[in-house]
Amino acid sequence: MVEQPAFQEGFFPTLDAYLRVRSEDKRKLVQQVFLGFAQNEDKVTFELERLFSAIETISLNGLIYLRFLNETIIPDWEIFLNAETKRIGWTRELTEKVNPLSKHIYKWIDQNFDPNTPSVKKRWGYDGSNLDILEKIYAEKQPHTDRLDQVIPEYLSLGIFRTILDGGGSVGSSASNAYTFTDFGWEFLSYLRKGS
Repeated sequence: MVEQPAFQEGFFPTLDAYLRVRSEDKRKLVQQVFLGFAQNEDKVTFELERLFSAIETISLNGLIYLRFLNETIIPDWEIFLNAETKRIGWTRELTEKVNPLSKHIYKWIDQNFDPNTPSVKKRWGYDGSNLDILEKIYAEKQPHTDRLDQVIPEYLSLGIFRTILDGGGSVGSSASNAYTFTDFGWEFLSYLRKGS
């Protein structure tokens, strides 16, 4: 395998990528991608350079947020998608399009930081009238929405996320953007999972 020209052609970009990144997290990711490349039968179409480019370009905050999504949001989202796919009889792709990842991220933020949610009211002892507590709740919520707002453009530019038009199905209704993983994004995440 090491003597195959395609393998040798993959070694030098890997070495270059490994030397270019400084963080240990990114170096682990480079190693995982190279292992995936080495084990892949079709080395010609393997997107080695694209994966390395994304690893080099993604911010450390972008990597941290992907780990958060992987550990906190995606498990519940996938359970939901599988149940909905089975219940409705749609394809997984269509179910994901109707229930994009970003909806579930916002749902998690609301469940954990919305002052109208019973669990948040209980955690803060908020009765709906104390403005000081309300201000503290929103101060706790803001970093989560800010972080999401910062990583979405980054993930879109790297090809990890794609935009889905959400809503607007009837006359007079409005639509907004929602976001979910691309096939490349799922592949990128798979290497992040292997390196954790």
